[in-house]
Amino acid sequence: MLEAHAEAGADADLDAGSVALLGRLFTPARYLYHGCQQVEAYIGYMAPSSYITNAAAFSAADFLRRVTTIAYRTRELQIASPDSGIGSAERSLWEGHDGWQPARKAIEYALVSYDWGEAFTALNLVLAPTLDDVLLTQLGQVAKGNGDDLTWLLTSFLTEDSRRRSRWSRALAEEAVAQRPENSGARQVGQPLVHARRRRRTGPRRDPPDGAGERRAGG
Repeated sequence: MLEAHAEAGADADLDAGSVALLGRLFTPARYLYHGCQQVEAYIGYMAPSSYITNAAAFSAADFLRRVTTIAYRTRELQIASPDSGIGSAERSLWEGHDGWQPARKAIEYALVSYDWGEAFTALNLVLAPTLDDVLLTQLGQVAKGNGDDLTWLLTSFLTEDSRRRSRWSRALAEEAVAQRPENSGARQVGQPLVHARRRRRTGPRRDPPDGAGERRAGG
């Protein structure tokens, strides 16, 4: 797919707005996903069961797939639009742009959660599903509306990885609750705790980096 779009010169047909959107939301995300990969690897390494270790290992590999895919596309976009800042501005955006700081703070907290259960809850049940909705689902929809079919296809494929991780994570959470009948109400009790954890990790709600969740006029 990447080769077919490259041979067709698809990047040269992207308008300036689409390139700018990718430079704000897509290419800097490799820093976030590298952190997710590290946390997922920790979850697998510290898991109390080999079944969990195997599932987490595949999920860590899925995050690595994201990192390498984004890095590959970053270079392609840099070559096609050398004046866009893509390929050189990502680190400053990740470290300084207001829209990225809640996600950065959240993943850095998860990286120092030296507890298997907390790391699993933080990444697989809270952070990853929330961030995937913005950086995969919503970005893909906006890209499709802008005529950027390659980004839409890539985010759609990567979303399948997210769904696989969500399935086993949900099953694990349900099994953990079912192991103790006295925790039958844990979902109702735990939901406010999940929301509190999300607020504590990300801080007050902020707008995502410019362009997230918004279609361009006419899109």
